[in-house]
Amino acid sequence: MQSLRRFAPPLLVLLACLTLCAPLGAQQQSPATSDAPLRQETLPLTVLVQKCSPAVVLIEAQLSCGTSQGSGVILDPTGKVLTCNHVVSNARSVLVKTWNGGYFPAEGLLGVNPAADIALLRLRSQALPTVPMGDAYALVQGEKVFVISSPVGLENTVSEGVVGGLRRFTDLPEDLRTRLLGWGFRDDQMLIQFTAPTSPGSSGGPVFNGRGEVVGIVSIGIPNTANIYFAIPAGLVEPHLRSETVLKFEAGGTGMTASTIGAVNPKLGELPPWVGTCEPVETSCLLTVPREPEPSVWLKGGLFVLADSVSVSCSDGDDKLVCVQQKPHKGQFAVASGGLVFFNTGDGGRQVTIAYTYRPERAAVLPVANRSGYPELADVLRQALQKKLVERGYEVAPSIEVDAVSRSVGLNTAGVVQVPAEELSLENIRRFAAEANCALIVFSTINADASSGLRGEEVAVGIRFAVFDGHTGKDLYTRELRDTRGSTFGSNKRVRAVLIDDLTARMFDEFLT
Repeated sequence: MQSLRRFAPPLLVLLACLTLCAPLGAQQQSPATSDAPLRQETLPLTVLVQKCSPAVVLIEAQLSCGTSQGSGVILDPTGKVLTCNHVVSNARSVLVKTWNGGYFPAEGLLGVNPAADIALLRLRSQALPTVPMGDAYALVQGEKVFVISSPVGLENTVSEGVVGGLRRFTDLPEDLRTRLLGWGFRDDQMLIQFTAPTSPGSSGGPVFNGRGEVVGIVSIGIPNTANIYFAIPAGLVEPHLRSETVLKFEAGGTGMTASTIGAVNPKLGELPPWVGTCEPVETSCLLTVPREPEPSVWLKGGLFVLADSVSVSCSDGDDKLVCVQQKPHKGQFAVASGGLVFFNTGDGGRQVTIAYTYRPERAAVLPVANRSGYPELADVLRQALQKKLVERGYEVAPSIEVDAVSRSVGLNTAGVVQVPAEELSLENIRRFAAEANCALIVFSTINADASSGLRGEEVAVGIRFAVFDGHTGKDLYTRELRDTRGSTFGSNKRVRAVLIDDLTARMFDEFLT
């Protein structure tokens, strides 16, 4: 007993030292385990495959001259599927086969970026399995990744590898860089180089990190090289995930865009007549006939209203008005071009329902060449042009799609400033029209020069417009409009926006009259 008491103080001291040293030991190990919070969520590959594979799909695109096959991944339970643009471009229709063997037709595209080789499909389905998005820019060299895809039609094929590097085009060998730029990619595009083997049919398949998050989609395999593959960062699709506007595939076979991955024929033949023509829209409206000497109303769809489709019925009775060619009498109406419907004076004040069909054309507004010194005016002018086109019945291509396609075909958006409009490359304009599916292409530039005038400082604003026909590439209309405003132009954004709106309205009144 006494011996135990003799050793008790040293034992207590030893225990105290061990307790104090434990945190120190942990701190000494911390450099080796600093990445533990980042890696601890990783799961075994077998578990990840079981978790992720239900969201991976096989894509079959029906082309006018055969089929194109690829892969894709479901990012949203309402049916938003990410794939490569080159898998679905030029498609007449697209079928998506899910993990359980079901086929779903794609309604069309929610977004497309040919210069990044991404496309977002909309399926006619609900409550689909999904996988989360990850951050491609957080990948590190040597990190494990895996791919699930359908190479040569072998569905849900799994391959594993590592991140070989995150590459910019400036990092690539010159011959490879030149080839990829020729395929339509941008010079500032980032690519994920990885080693998981892929084959034809894998394009559009998801590249997952160790936590089962989609970080990229398979896009490029380099022929005659071993184990070098590239993926596009999946995050580039995020702007399109918010879209609910479906760009439908064209039954005629042109699709929404032509392929920008692969050779593009620099000499186009006659463009099909349906390029830039949208599907017919059936609609109706309830309105009160104005009480005026010659009452008339404008129909939405404007220029593209099909006159023989218009029917008018009275909401305050069962009778229908009769369509006539000449000036209408009581109980009659007449349809003029541009969606203008005339009524008889005696029908003023009556409530009528007008049912009709219009078939809009698709138009594109190129980025504005801004020489004004006011940075916001480029967006203001572009939005004003898009608004006026919509008011006239056109369907306007989204700006992000227009910008991507113009880069992919080498269309100089500032060309309307630098050279006479007729000297712009007709072939580039027609290639743009074919790939963006647009019948009308609008260029514009804006400049502003300050000077001293009778009202003090004045600003002379000039806007030049050039409108081209997509089928021929020819200049339909070129006009420069100018206006002078006082000092409020330089200090008031609202004044600048109103002036641009006025000049844009004048331009369209002239061009479309």
